[in-house]
Amino acid sequence: MSFFSGATGIIYRQFSITLVAAMALSLMVALILTPALCAVLLKPQNKQYRWAQWFNRSLDKLKSHYLTLSKKSIDFKYISGAAFILLIVSFVLIYRALPTSFLPQEDQGALMVQFTLPEGTPLSKTEEVGKQISDYFQTTEKNNTNGIMVINGRNFSGTGQNLGQAYVSLKHWDDRKGNQNSAQQIRARASKYFSKNNQARINVLMPSVIRGLGNSDKVDFWIQDVKGLGRDKLIASFQNLQQQSAKNQQVSNLDKKGNDDQAVLNIKIDHRIAMANGVNVNDINRTLSTAWSGTYINDFIDRGRIKRVYLQGDAPYRSKPEDLSYWFVKNTQGQMIPFNQFSAVQWQGAPPLLERFMGYPAIELEADAANGSSTGQAMQQISQMVADMPDIGLAWSGLSYQELQSSHQAIWLYIISIAFIFLCLAALYESWSIPTVVMMAIP
Repeated sequence: MSFFSGATGIIYRQFSITLVAAMALSLMVALILTPALCAVLLKPQNKQYRWAQWFNRSLDKLKSHYLTLSKKSIDFKYISGAAFILLIVSFVLIYRALPTSFLPQEDQGALMVQFTLPEGTPLSKTEEVGKQISDYFQTTEKNNTNGIMVINGRNFSGTGQNLGQAYVSLKHWDDRKGNQNSAQQIRARASKYFSKNNQARINVLMPSVIRGLGNSDKVDFWIQDVKGLGRDKLIASFQNLQQQSAKNQQVSNLDKKGNDDQAVLNIKIDHRIAMANGVNVNDINRTLSTAWSGTYINDFIDRGRIKRVYLQGDAPYRSKPEDLSYWFVKNTQGQMIPFNQFSAVQWQGAPPLLERFMGYPAIELEADAANGSSTGQAMQQISQMVADMPDIGLAWSGLSYQELQSSHQAIWLYIISIAFIFLCLAALYESWSIPTVVMMAIP
């Protein structure tokens, strides 16, 4: 078990090495020290104490009753066989009813809140939402909250004036008695309350059970454009998944992890008209770069310090889209051609960051397991929904990826454990049949 990879190997490695070390030490003591100590301490005695005689008689009676019961059970082999099969079926049903989450949610005495407002929202509005979150925990949940810290301008998605996050410190577990005051229930109440907020998208999270495997306990995954159909196809697939999850009983709060698309100014150059006017494409790009973003010219020394010189358009002539008409490009005949003669501008949405995952254009998503469902069930449902989209790929990340890996390794862990126990029993009893009977008694 200590050679398994991933989180499963890390979890079992310490246990397996400790167990093997204890067995090796026990074997060494049994082979080296025990015989010598037995020869020194154990002396033959003919007289038996009363308690020893009583113990031996009781043990003999118990063994006699067990043998009698075993002989009688042979006469009822069909009933015994049916009872054995019933035990196996019960074991399978109980195993299937167990939660399929990789790790159970733990009340760590803290919650996290991520909130996102629409693109272009000023920081003042973001601060208002942060204050609403702070007021909720300090009033509605004041009996369970130690304090809250709100950070505006950034969250797990990145940085921006429309982003924010909060960290909630809960009171000690002894001061939050009752299941209704657990971190899970506090989170559920807060999520229900903030779902009615129409100013921002607010997610209440619990910290990840294992540090370094994701920021929270959510299901993390990516949808990938495996056939190169473009970002619009990815966005449409995300919206489709979001609509399906809203009707699903196992998946909830499915959303993008990154920032929403932001408005950008797209300048479309009509190369046919530009070439007809004798304007070189390189000159167009150079003029745009210089006028709107600046171009490095050279350095000069000012009071003993080297400073850089940049050439850039004056602010009043590059602050609005229509300011593009102020700029001209010299053609091959030396004439100045205005930009609006061969170009057009329009606003459009664009992602602040183009993401790729495993070599494909992708969007990172996250979701919660609905009440009464485990993360394993939520992952299975998400896989089924994405499978209905033939042009979209699915990849897991963070704790969800480790959960998927561990589910494939579990069967091998069971097989190795059973084989190890069987071989140890075979060596102990010097028989193949006795260990088989003993192993059949596991259910």
